[in-house]
Amino acid sequence: MSSWSKKVSEDVLVACGRFCAICRKFKGVNIELHHIVPRADGGDNSFDNCIPLCFDCHADVESYNTSHPKGKKYTLGELKRTRDLLYWAIEEFPLDREAIESSPNVFSDKQFVWNPSEPLINANTKHIDKHPMDWKHDIENGRILGNANKSETMATGEVALTQHMIKYILTERGRYAIYPIDYGCESVAILFTTDDVNEFQRQAANLAESIMGYFAEWIQKLYAISRDEDVLVITFKVNGLPDTLVCRVPKLIEENTSRRPPVTKFYTIVEGDTLSKITHRHGKESSNWRDLYDVPENRPVIGNKPGYLEPGAKLIIPDNWLKDWFGNDE
Repeated sequence: MSSWSKKVSEDVLVACGRFCAICRKFKGVNIELHHIVPRADGGDNSFDNCIPLCFDCHADVESYNTSHPKGKKYTLGELKRTRDLLYWAIEEFPLDREAIESSPNVFSDKQFVWNPSEPLINANTKHIDKHPMDWKHDIENGRILGNANKSETMATGEVALTQHMIKYILTERGRYAIYPIDYGCESVAILFTTDDVNEFQRQAANLAESIMGYFAEWIQKLYAISRDEDVLVITFKVNGLPDTLVCRVPKLIEENTSRRPPVTKFYTIVEGDTLSKITHRHGKESSNWRDLYDVPENRPVIGNKPGYLEPGAKLIIPDNWLKDWFGNDE
């Protein structure tokens, strides 16, 4: 017979949403209530002394033998902390299973999580439906998916915002002279590679401030930044949607990455050329003009006024365009 009162049991199950406080998995009926301070040691049957655990995690917590210690026993502080983090996630991300399961858990081997005690907040954000449209992108392969049928290939609302966030995060600050000096981020690569949890949290806090500043019109609250293998996970909320959003940023940058290698194909600029026109002329979407600008040898030719190109000057064609045309052997 359970030692927990009906009220305490119901309060705990509502607070945890039937997720296990340790493994963060939804367990439905396969959940048990554990005394953080054992009754034999004076623990009571209160809400504060209770932690919801699945069968496997409960068995793991109970199995430690103090007479023959091996490994490290779960501490009372750890159990309370991870339980409180679960309750926080349930309250902040109701009905958002992905956000709950990826929420901070003090028992992971290493927690690459930046999770402030209070979310970062921007006041007076615009409704997400007003966010500018953008061509749908295949981010990992660097391709724009747009075609003549804009109704099917334009990203709107939260999809457009999430795409913009990914491009902003993966852009090295100062990379494009035509953008404002504060466009893009610094030291993002280290968030994908560091094994130092404290360093991750420092850099994630910097990234969070940068995101909130640049997207001040759109991001209402920013809750957490974490790393899931080779993906950064940004958890945030916007004006106009009841649920939180998750932006997953793939690892597409490396520390000390060199610029793309020079190639031997050239284009001679003619009167009236612009980067967009040249890009379109080479069979690419006009918005891919940044590929031309990104070739280091083209920077002196383009200068700080990309709207005017000197006729007769030569631009190097990006190597990824050549691969698209001729294959990898070119």
